[in-house]
Amino acid sequence: MAIEGRFRLGATAGPVPPYAWALTCAAIASIWVSVLLASIFAPALITGTQHDHMTMAWIDWIWGLVATSFVVIAAMKGIRASVASLTLWVTLGVGTAVIWAGVALVSVFAPTMVTGTDPTTLPLAAIGAPIVGCFLTWFICTLVKAGFEPNGL
Repeated sequence: MAIEGRFRLGATAGPVPPYAWALTCAAIASIWVSVLLASIFAPALITGTQHDHMTMAWIDWIWGLVATSFVVIAAMKGIRASVASLTLWVTLGVGTAVIWAGVALVSVFAPTMVTGTDPTTLPLAAIGAPIVGCFLTWFICTLVKAGFEPNGL
């Protein structure tokens, strides 16, 4: 039974390099620091005659969870395969950090759209940036997972 030997619990090809753990933690930390900063400093949706403020931070948390799941799935694939390629781990860690730093910057500093005579302020960038960040995180993770395959890219 060759299949059982290949897929048994705890079967690894070798030790997992410490930078794999460090760069995975850096990727996850960058997602949540970005979500936290965007949640605190992003402009609010302002609507109604009383100019009610509604924070859009809850949207960031949802997309942060999805992006974290992408990173964890990709990292676990590399850890299980004991991939020692520094390039793939740096792509995962630094790529995710750059994407989510951009998400934080766009969410906080992009202009808002103001409509109507009773101005409604729509922070479209604060709503859309985490969605785009989540898609780009999926793309990076898919690329890294393909690199973790035995045949490579």
